[in-house]
Amino acid sequence: MAVFWEHGYDATTTDQLLEGMKLTRGSLYKAFDDKKALFLRALDLYDAQEVGKAVEILSDPSVEGRERIRSLFRSITDAVDSGNRMGCLLCSTLSGAAAQEADISPRTLASAEKLHIGFETALCDSDGVEFPTEYARLLMAQYVGLRVLSRTGISSGAIRESVDAVNALLHR
Repeated sequence: MAVFWEHGYDATTTDQLLEGMKLTRGSLYKAFDDKKALFLRALDLYDAQEVGKAVEILSDPSVEGRERIRSLFRSITDAVDSGNRMGCLLCSTLSGAAAQEADISPRTLASAEKLHIGFETALCDSDGVEFPTEYARLLMAQYVGLRVLSRTGISSGAIRESVDAVNALLHR
């Protein structure tokens, strides 16, 4: 998963996978058949681990809904501030050519829908405030965009400005 996360599906070479997994070529192909099968397993693992954490944050009933959203967006600035420019494997895949592949697209869209539902849940649980349902899609788009941008050389200040805009949107 880490190798694909770092390089993306299209740019990851078999040699990088072999080195990252400490496997021989024969072992890799015996266990996973091909690069795409391995990538699909990596996406499933990412969904369970990382997307699952984000959805858990957005769905935590012990925290007010807007604060859940703020917390998730704050995690982006915290990562960038700490020097972590890995972004999000799901978000990077959604924005790349691999998202168009028939085997990959359903998995990425299902994971994205989990996040969207998480945003809807958090918005519905916002004390005393009713948000239009379209805000969940807007927040999803902002989240994916910021996670993709965090992989670039964009300044942490620019990321923070966008997160501040999300906070302003939620402060109604």
